[in-house]
Amino acid sequence: MRIASSQWFRQSMSSLLEQQAAAAKTQQQLASGKRLLKPSDDPVAATRAVDVTRAVEKLAQYERNGVQSENRLRLQETAVGGSLDVLQRVRELSVQANNGTQSNDTRGAIAAEVEQLRDALLQQVNMKDGTGKYLFGGFGEDKPPYMSFAGKAFPVLENAAGLRVPGLLDGSGQLVPATLVAGEVVVDASLNPADFTPSANGQRQVDIGPSATLADVDPALSVYQQGTGSGRRDVLADVQALAEGLRKPIVSDSTFPVPTGSLTQTQFASLMSDGLSRLDSHIGHLSDVRTGIGTRLNQLDVQTNIRAESSLQLQTTLSSLQDVDYADAIARLNQQLTGIQAAQQVFTKVQGLSLFNYL
Repeated sequence: MRIASSQWFRQSMSSLLEQQAAAAKTQQQLASGKRLLKPSDDPVAATRAVDVTRAVEKLAQYERNGVQSENRLRLQETAVGGSLDVLQRVRELSVQANNGTQSNDTRGAIAAEVEQLRDALLQQVNMKDGTGKYLFGGFGEDKPPYMSFAGKAFPVLENAAGLRVPGLLDGSGQLVPATLVAGEVVVDASLNPADFTPSANGQRQVDIGPSATLADVDPALSVYQQGTGSGRRDVLADVQALAEGLRKPIVSDSTFPVPTGSLTQTQFASLMSDGLSRLDSHIGHLSDVRTGIGTRLNQLDVQTNIRAESSLQLQTTLSSLQDVDYADAIARLNQQLTGIQAAQQVFTKVQGLSLFNYL
């Protein structure tokens, strides 16, 4: 079969260009560290790499969720711990005030400190997180869950129109809208309780793993109120009641009539007994809340370890799909360069062929 010189030329040139293109691709793989430079290099591996990459991104989002939840829970733990310290101090002062050697003046001084401690509790309830949101605000994290009204602290109730009013616990343990009448905070009969809900309402569930969720910070009412039905109590209201009782003068049981705004010794003893019992109940409740926080933090630690292991496995799989094997690529590049050199030498010889060389 007759083969023209032009055909030899085209074949040699085509072979040289193909080998140069293959070497250039290998060099690009080595430079980028990626075996897959475009999906067509390995369609199956490219599709699988996309799926694995999405799984890695989801794990990264779970990690961010976990970090944010951990920060908020540790802040709640700090707030609850501070509230426990405050209540322990209130209890110490109550025991001190219940001593028969105390006078009306010294009890008044103790009452002043108890009121300051109530203000400290209010600060804990209305604490903000690192983003400026109210930590115990629940779904209403843009607004404080408690308000200072008429010198006292009350949970906030809000209606659909955005009206915010103080809430009082009625005899059934329900929060109802209140108002100020003659210097006293009383139930506002002009407002329908059904139209109002607590500002600190709801608790977010945060995804921290493919099949794991975690309860975010507890809303204020589940932390600073406890009990059910008629036995439901508000810790700030109970501390305030103690302070008010300590400010009242005490008269003997034989005094009749009892002066307005005064307490008999028996009434004062009953007030302090009830107050101490309620304080112990609140302290126990807050201790349980702190225990629950610790449980959730432990759950976060477990999920962190699970995510780390899963992420490592996925990264290993992703690397096997798209990363270049440097040893193999370098050996292949050397072979390709050798082939290019040989092709260039052959091309030079073919290009120089002529019948005139043999005449």
